Amino acid sequence: MKKFEVELSITQTFTTKVIVEGDFQGNNDPAIDEAAKRAADNMDHNDWNYNDTEFEIDNVTLLPDFKIFAVGDDRPEYIVATTKEEAIADHMNRIDEDYYGDEGPNVEEISLDSVGWFETETGYKEMTFAQFLGKDFKYTGRPQLICWRE
Repeated sequence: MKKFEVELSITQTFTTKVIVEGDFQGNNDPAIDEAAKRAADNMDHNDWNYNDTEFEIDNVTLLPDFKIFAVGDDRPEYIVATTKEEAIADHMNRIDEDYYGDEGPNVEEISLDSVGWFETETGYKEMTFAQFLGKDFKYTGRPQLICWRE
């Protein structure tokens, strides 16, 4: 399943009536327009009559697919990447090349629904990896270390 980021412009239309007074130069005087806008903006907006909401798509961007990989032995790093190979390469950029010998690191794909204890600003909290990443997380297409086990 593909994931897209869609940027929308949302316009809501309302109607209301206001009374304006002044020394206007007729029905088409621009000062009437300004006075009416000020009066409407200063009134309780709950008194406006809702008409419609229009949505217009401004931009659609295909977001790259990603997975979470636990890479390493005793204290794995959790890396967001497209493939297992990308996650390993990212991990090895931070590790001495001889650390694992010929075996290489253990790699396990982690479900977004997997639960763990994550350090937050207010202490440790149990949550899923999806909750840890948050709804606004955007994978850029490059491997990214998101956390590690201590």
